[in-house]
Order: sequence, then C-alpha cells, then structure tokens
Amino acid sequence: RDDYPYHIAVVHAGNDNRWPTARFLDVVRHWNAVHPETPMRTATVDEALDLLTDQVPATAIPTVHGEWSDWWSHGHGSTAREVAVYRRARGHALAAQAMLGLTQLRGDGDPALAEVIGYRRGPVRLRSTCEVARDLDLVDEQLLLFGEHTWGSWETYRRPHSDFSHSHWNAKAGFAYAAYDLAREMAVEGLFRLAASGPPPPDGTPAADDPSGVVLVVNPTERARSEPVTVEIDGAALRTIVATDVPAFGTAAFPIPAAPRDAGTGREIEAGHFRAVLDPARGGVVSLVDLRDGREIVDGTSPHGLGAVVVQQVAPGSDHPMLSVDPRRFRPEDPGPEFVQIAATGSDQPRIEQAADHTAIHWRTAAPGVPEIDGTLRLYPGLDVIDVQLDLVKPAAFGPESIFVAFPFAGSDPEFWLETAGAVYRADAEQLPDTSKDWYSIQHAVGARAAGKTVLWGSSDAPLVQLGGFHTGRWARRLEASTGQVNSWLMNNLHFTNFQARQDGTGSYHYRIRPLDRAVDDDQLRGLVRDAGRDLLQPLVARQYSGPLRLAGASGLRVLPDDRVHAQLRPVDGGVRVTVRNTTPDPLAAQVIWDPPGGAVRRVELALDGYGVQDALLT
Repeated sequence: RDDYPYHIAVVHAGNDNRWPTARFLDVVRHWNAVHPETPMRTATVDEALDLLTDQVPATAIPTVHGEWSDWWSHGHGSTAREVAVYRRARGHALAAQAMLGLTQLRGDGDPALAEVIGYRRGPVRLRSTCEVARDLDLVDEQLLLFGEHTWGSWETYRRPHSDFSHSHWNAKAGFAYAAYDLAREMAVEGLFRLAASGPPPPDGTPAADDPSGVVLVVNPTERARSEPVTVEIDGAALRTIVATDVPAFGTAAFPIPAAPRDAGTGREIEAGHFRAVLDPARGGVVSLVDLRDGREIVDGTSPHGLGAVVVQQVAPGSDHPMLSVDPRRFRPEDPGPEFVQIAATGSDQPRIEQAADHTAIHWRTAAPGVPEIDGTLRLYPGLDVIDVQLDLVKPAAFGPESIFVAFPFAGSDPEFWLETAGAVYRADAEQLPDTSKDWYSIQHAVGARAAGKTVLWGSSDAPLVQLGGFHTGRWARRLEASTGQVNSWLMNNLHFTNFQARQDGTGSYHYRIRPLDRAVDDDQLRGLVRDAGRDLLQPLVARQYSGPLRLAGASGLRVLPDDRVHAQLRPVDGGVRVTVRNTTPDPLAAQVIWDPPGGAVRRVELALDGYGVQDALLT
C-alpha cells in the first residue's frame, strides 16, 4: 500500500505461554507458495524490530510518554488473600535484608536463641553469610514466580473443580506462602542478630528490667520515623503503640504496653488532630474533621461511610453476555454490564477503646456475601495519621461480584496521584492512550488533591483502586472523577481470561490516611506519595524482645540527603550493597556514610540523576 512506509511487515505469531511449534512453518510455506513476490520467513521479535529500526529515520514514529495502566491487573482481586500475603512477604524480605546487612557491617555478637522451633519464637540457628545470600535469592525467586501474570489454569472457568485447576492454584499460591514463611523467618533472625550486634558497650550490655522484655523497634530505612506499630505480646494479644523517633537504620526500645481500656460504647472519638463520628447504618465513618483547620474530610453526600464495605453486583434483569453466554465476556468488546452497589450495614453500637497512645472505635456490619465485618479506626494523639482496619469473613462465591472498601473523601474535581513501579504519576493526565481508567493497580499509595487540600491514602494489602466513584464495566477512555472518592477494590470475580473462578478473601486488610495541613505543589506531592508508599512497603519492625541489646539507637549507617533519597540494604558477596534512589526530578549528590563503633569512617559519594538509582558497596 502506498500509505505503508516500511519495506517489511511483521505478523505476530504468538502461542501464549506454550512451547514452540512447527505449525508456523506450515503457514510460512503456504504463504510463499501463494505469494512468491512477497516472501515471508520466521524471525524472533528482536530480529524483526532490528529490521524495522533501520527504517525508522525515514518516517515519522509517534512517541508517547506515560503510565501503561493495565486492564489485565484486575486479576489481583481474584486472589485477594494471596496477593496480601505476597505483599507482606516483600516487606519481610526487605526488612530481613536491612537487618542482616546492618549486622554484617557491625559484626555478630551473641544473639539470644530459642530452644524450640516455633512460629513465634526467635531463631534456633544462625545462617552463614553464604546461607543468607542463598535464602534471600530463594525468597526473590518465590516472589517472582507468584508475581508472574496468570492467576489460574486454562480450564479454571470451564472446570473450576477439576484436579488440575486445584493443583495449579495450590502450586501458584504456594510461591506466595513459601516466600512469606522464609522471609518472615529471616526477618526474625535479622532482628535478634542486629539487637546483639557490634562490640559490647563499655558499661556492659543493657538488660531489660522487666523479665517480659521490651518492644524492640527497628527502622530499616534511611530517615528517622515515628509511626504506629502493632506487636504480639506473650504470643497472643496484638497491641498497638506509637514508636517515636526511631533513628535511621537503628533501633529503639519501648515498654510493653498495657492492655487497652474498654471505654464503653459511643459513636464519636477524638484524639490529636482529628475527631471521628461513626454510623453503623451507613457502614463506617460519616464525619472525620481535621481539628487543625476545621475541614471535613468525608464527603457528606456519599451514601456510605468511610471504611464501609460495599458489595457490587450485576444489576437485576441483566442479559449481558457474561451471564448468558460466557463468564469471560467481561471485556471492552461487550460494554457493561450495569452494576448496583450495596453498602454493609449494622445496628450494634460501636465500641470505644482507650490506650496510652491511641483511641480506637470498633464497629460490626454485614453485607450480601460478606456475613461478618469488623472495622476499626485508630487516632493517635501525637501523629497526623489515621489507621483503618477491616477484618472480613468472605466465603467463596462463583457468581460475579466485587467487594470494595470505600473512602469517600470530600472535594470536587480532584486530581489523583498514584504510586507505580519506581514512579508517581497523575491518573489520566500522565497515562498512555486507551490504558485503564476504570481501575488502577498501585504499589501502595495515592494522593487525592481537591481545591488545594490533599489526603494521602495507602493500602498495605490490596493494590486495586477505583477513583472518583465506581467505574466497573464502563470501559472509559477518560477518567470520570467528580468526587475525591478512593475505592479499594479488594476482590472481584469479573474476568475476561483464566483467573480464579471463585472468589474468597477472609482476612485482615489495612489502610493508612494522612490529611495534609498545607498546600503542596506537584513535585512535593509526588515526593509525599513516594514516601507514603515506601513506608507502607517497609514499615517499622516491632517485636517483644528480652535478649541482649547492644544496639540501642543509631547503627552508624547514614544515607544523605535523607529527605530526598530512599535506600535499601542487602548483604552480598564481599559486603553490603546500599541501593540509593533519588526521589526528586533534580540531580543531586548523595553520600553513603558508615561510621562504625570504634572503627574508621567510610564514605561513598554518588552523583544521582533526577529519579536516578545507584548502588554503593560497603565492605
């Protein structure tokens, strides 16, 4: 054709996740017999693109920049529990890397060892340097295998109860659980080894006055942090405290917290910067006031409260092809179907809990297909963050449905800034054409800004969100967001390929909200979203601990400027690798400084491009 500028045409011959086949050779032979004037041959993708690249200067190639937000990613919601386990495993792995790396730099002391193997006990043995490297690689492998793009076998929908469908999913899910078990075990070992690492202090190793020990908190990142942590006490009760001023790459010890006090029932709590009002009949928090400026954070026009579980079902009477022909007809080629939302409700009076450093309100609701929902909202006197936790009982279901947790933030015509792999982008405005606007898969954090007011929102466990409302089945080419609502799309059973045919997700799901009390520009907002996401990926590590404590404070490692970079540690052959990422668009000079107790200072200078990444090796 006269309008085709190239000398070759590439015909895609894919066989989707399968072995090579000679069938394509028959196609080539047949073509060449019929069209000898335009010969065809097989080629690899690389070879074909090399041939095309040679012809590029002679023609105009459009260039686009932006996030490739994938329609396929809604499969995360078909395996909500396992995706949450996978994300927790990543956090444990990064914590293990940091603590074992710091121990290698400081030198092993004499850590406390458990006498009996057990999930909640300390380590029973210590890995050698080679074993640490081997097991960290094994965790990476398991994480990568679970993160591979399929969620089910080819016959998931046609034969959901077949042995093959079950064996495939057990093998797939096993990667997430294997990574979790090994990474968590290594993180526990890392904490015990780090606590006892380095030379003994001149006045002896500190010992806890209380035989039950302390809450030992480790900061695996480059900047000092204060944030809530939840710790298991005596192998049973979970208690939340605020860990304040935990130094970068260091530790801090806190007294064992007392059990929270039951403060009776009520619908309103106030602590620190915030006042919250809850209405079980609307499923969650109906008012959340920032006392610093008096603004209302919850959209009062929303039919459901903040933290409400919302079930989405196909509208009654629908004859959409996904119902009448094939469940996999949920796709842009078959627009729709229409959905209805049903919010969880409850009638019990919320229960209020008072602790030394937080106030919590608990509520119980239920929704179709989700018979038990326990919600918790926590406010902290010394912090500007709000935590929301939902504990769900969700039996398996095979019919099409979605489960959301709604966060109807106030504000019209909002902008949403999303954390993706290694970057932050503005939804819609910084996406490639025709990528997904109905839903997004984020790393951990979202920034919602309207009329100069910003809320940072983060999800520890569930990556899918819908922005500005419920968009399932619209297949929109532009993001239609008239409100500041962020909907966490926990689970769904709406698939156009071989995802799991059933949906269940009994478990706990955690969210963190931080309303900002100041205006921020675009670059500042990108940085804040990055920081919020990284802190959820690498939370402070907390554990009840009664062993030797040689490290009480800073470890000696610093990465500067700590307000503009993120750093990760990993023990490697010959030393400890420090990966430093510039979180700003401007070039900067960074330093990795190791100032060991009683040793010589080592310093590595790094010149980082905007958003650039470099490694430093400490030996």
